[in-house]
Order: sequence, then C-alpha cells, then structure tokens
Amino acid sequence: MREEEQKRIFERFYRGVEAKNHAKGSGLGLAVVKYLCELANYKIEFESKWMVGTTFKVFFYK
Repeated sequence: MREEEQKRIFERFYRGVEAKNHAKGSGLGLAVVKYLCELANYKIEFESKWMVGTTFKVFFYK
C-alpha cells in the first residue's frame, strides 16, 4: 500500500486508490479489527511496502 494511504488504513469505509482493482469489499474489515483490538486491550501493528505486501500483527496481552 502506498505510504500516503497508510495513515487511513483503519478508517471505516476507506479503500485505497487501487483496492477495487484487487479485492472486493466495503472497507469495514480493518476498522472492525482495530475496534475489537481496542476493546480487548490488544495492540495491532502493520508494515507495508508498496508493490510487495502488507503484514499485520496483533499482540494479545493477559
């Protein structure tokens, strides 16, 4: 994903400029995951390189 789009990745209904060319969806999935992580006091992080891929990590705490 492009660097300028990364700050918006967890916004509801946000889809990257080229997202409709690669995947179907409404743009809610990551917003829901982020919300659930916040409710459970989990931490979510991601790393992304344009034209390579994106990796998400969720840290579960006791």
